[in-house]
Amino acid sequence: MQAKKLDLPTIDITPLLLNQKEEAKQSVAEQLRQAAETYGAFYITSLSHPTFNPGGILAAARALFELERSEKDRLPLIKPGGFTRGYIPFGGESGSERLEVKEAFSYGYNWPEGRTPDNGLQGNNEWPPSDTLCKLDSAVAKAVGESDVDREKWKNVLHEFYDGMCEISHVLSRGLSLSLGQPEDYFEQYCKGSNEISLLRLFHYFKSSFKSDDTTKERIGSSPHTDWGFLTLILQPTMVPGLEVFQDNAWHEVPTKPQTIFVNCGDYMSLLTQGRYISPLHRVSLAQEERYSMVFFFYPSYDAEIPILNGDTAQDYSLFNNQRNSDHSASAGKGVETLPAFGDYIVEKWRQVFREGGRY
Repeated sequence: MQAKKLDLPTIDITPLLLNQKEEAKQSVAEQLRQAAETYGAFYITSLSHPTFNPGGILAAARALFELERSEKDRLPLIKPGGFTRGYIPFGGESGSERLEVKEAFSYGYNWPEGRTPDNGLQGNNEWPPSDTLCKLDSAVAKAVGESDVDREKWKNVLHEFYDGMCEISHVLSRGLSLSLGQPEDYFEQYCKGSNEISLLRLFHYFKSSFKSDDTTKERIGSSPHTDWGFLTLILQPTMVPGLEVFQDNAWHEVPTKPQTIFVNCGDYMSLLTQGRYISPLHRVSLAQEERYSMVFFFYPSYDAEIPILNGDTAQDYSLFNNQRNSDHSASAGKGVETLPAFGDYIVEKWRQVFREGGRY
């Protein structure tokens, strides 16, 4: 049965990006408030920011995922320790007992050479071998119509996109601060050092007809979950549906819209607002066509304290669930008065979704 489409608002954040007059920023903040309270999700757009143009990052993702199997076998794989950098093969992760029919590449902040990480979410990215990078550079240059192939073209596209998503996330945090009647910098106190620990993933979801060796498990694009962090920004450049949000006791398709980024509040944002802003349950269903998406997880500070709500509210957050369970229930945070710092908790969460031996 096909999911109904969810009519989410599209919010032009240009007044926030350009720091325009207070009245214009307050208008955006009010739209953010209504969307965050009603859905916990919305689209954003702006003609003034290059990140809304998906050409370069889509070319980079396609170049990577269209590599031959022999090339992919040489890509650095993510490791089980909770610091997720590198290639995620088919079957390499799952938020439940289901088989998630996708592959991905995970990277983050361009960590300075020689600098020692301070925590478990900081560190170097894991890049493809140098000869593979040369092929990726050429493929991206060709896709965007450039005759000259710049060295590290592929990596630079990824870095620029990451930086752009960080910038937009901080701008949104200012707008969301205003939406609660707070000063613009209110949420920034919770997001110091966020750029260094946040995470970006390029996803390639296979067609629903894709065949694999594992035929015993239920198949899905991405298992139902809420996001653990502050905000999640998703670019859906190929206009292929798949993302769905659970609203009013039913799954609803999130339509793809050109020149927009889909945003949903994370568990941490919802907890900070005492549940006023929703962290929506969502999943990715399989489509008849392959699907690409770029997902940016904007985290609060590594040492940020995790707020705890009283009563049964915590059972709605994946942050408190064991990600190896097949259903969205069983809260680890329910009834707990103290939790580890956000970063330590997230490292453990990534350990839970790791699956050993993922390959085609």
